[in-house]
Amino acid sequence: MTGAGTNTVAELDLGAYWRALRRRRTLIAATTAVIVAAALAYTWVQPIRYEARAQVLVAVDSGPSVFRVAPPVVDPNRVLQTELLVFDSPQLRAGVRSRIGRAPAVSAHQVEQTDVIEVVATSRRAREAASIANAYATAYIDLRRDEAVSNVVAAAGQLQSKISDLQRQIDRAAGEAQTSLIDQQALFRQKLDQLQVDGALQASAARLISEASPPKRPVSPDRLRTGLVALVFGFAVAVGVALAVEYLDDSLRTVEDVQRIAGGVGVVGIIPAVRQWKSEDDALVVSITAPQSPAAEAIRTLRTSLAFLAIEQNVTVLQMTSSDVGEGKSSAVANLGVALARAGRRVVVVDCDLRRPRLHRFFQVDAGVGLTSVLLGATDLAAAVVDVPGVPRLAVLPAGPAPADPSELLSSTRMGDVVAALRAEGATVVLDCPPVLPVADALAVAPLADATLVVCRAGRSDGKRLARCLEMLRQVRAPVAGIVLNAAPVEVTYGRPYASRPPGRTDAVAPSIEHRS
Repeated sequence: MTGAGTNTVAELDLGAYWRALRRRRTLIAATTAVIVAAALAYTWVQPIRYEARAQVLVAVDSGPSVFRVAPPVVDPNRVLQTELLVFDSPQLRAGVRSRIGRAPAVSAHQVEQTDVIEVVATSRRAREAASIANAYATAYIDLRRDEAVSNVVAAAGQLQSKISDLQRQIDRAAGEAQTSLIDQQALFRQKLDQLQVDGALQASAARLISEASPPKRPVSPDRLRTGLVALVFGFAVAVGVALAVEYLDDSLRTVEDVQRIAGGVGVVGIIPAVRQWKSEDDALVVSITAPQSPAAEAIRTLRTSLAFLAIEQNVTVLQMTSSDVGEGKSSAVANLGVALARAGRRVVVVDCDLRRPRLHRFFQVDAGVGLTSVLLGATDLAAAVVDVPGVPRLAVLPAGPAPADPSELLSSTRMGDVVAALRAEGATVVLDCPPVLPVADALAVAPLADATLVVCRAGRSDGKRLARCLEMLRQVRAPVAGIVLNAAPVEVTYGRPYASRPPGRTDAVAPSIEHRS
């Protein structure tokens, strides 16, 4: 998958999304784990809270009073909202303080559409939470009872005062006036008796219907719930991060990525990742050490692709380069040289990387004398070319001593003479050239080759740098024949070889890379 400027996430099909998420599975797992761990760590530093609840029934209308024929019309919700304010009043807090010594804040709310008020208290201790909730509930009931009693006592005092005043008038009156005053006094005495009964009803208007008990589990922190929420949220964030990284990542991973950048240049070979190729210092020729491995089979497939290429054009000198360092061009050259030699042709691999030569390490030959020795006239070509031990028909021309100016040496006419001499011998020549972008060496050698292969490393090669590499090769009219995708993951390669060859059986002779008329 390529980055910004080459495609958009909207262009991906579901399969591409799935492959992208599989590639980023480590990032997804790590991101999710970090978010879940952070959430759980936050819960561990939070104080433990227990929650207890007590319920109080509030009589919005206590029923018909002995002083009125019918109860007044009231709004129950308005009454309940007013009663809720009482739980935050100084009078109620004072009553709670007298019971438990302090009055911590609580919350009170109406239970659905009922006349019940629920008092919710929280504390770090379960018993303390229950004690606080019950203290508020009983303090509210006592407050309402005291208010009712106070109202009854005040009204009774007024009635008793009126009765006493009428008694004094009765003592001074006589006849019909006295009789009338006695009747009035009897009426007030009746009202006093009714007031006492009505006061008893009003005093029982609020009552505790559900006492708070110590909770068995804390309400916070809820580590299980927090962990599950963090898992879902973290996974969603991780997927988003993975897709964003995939979108911004400009590295080449699949054949489609390479072809999208390369335009009309096709992928002629896909070499799977070799576990032993962990760094640039690893010099392993799997075509020799593990000829039945998937990597060796992929090299033979590349050899076959080049053979079909030779049908269309005369390819005797093959240049192999890359856009940047560390993309595995030297290992590809060494293994391809072995595969070509085992196909029955004389092959000479030439180390044109005079700055960082490596071919001599792959074949374990002396690099004291090589290409630079020939170019500087210190030795002749025949003496510099070394046969590779154990691989018939394969020879290597090492880089030789490091020169002062490699680019000037490779662009000299003498370099052309060396390539022409190797071509005249009838050998297939494979030139291992330096990367295109860091130095101009490969561009200087490109006109001498019949075809150029560009090696890129899956997951490491940059799309923009590959595009720039191909552009520079086109500017010098280099015959770019294709691209080799190196170190490709398993899902990108074509899979394992169909069948292993029987022990002792050698490779069949494939068509020569050289054109046959």
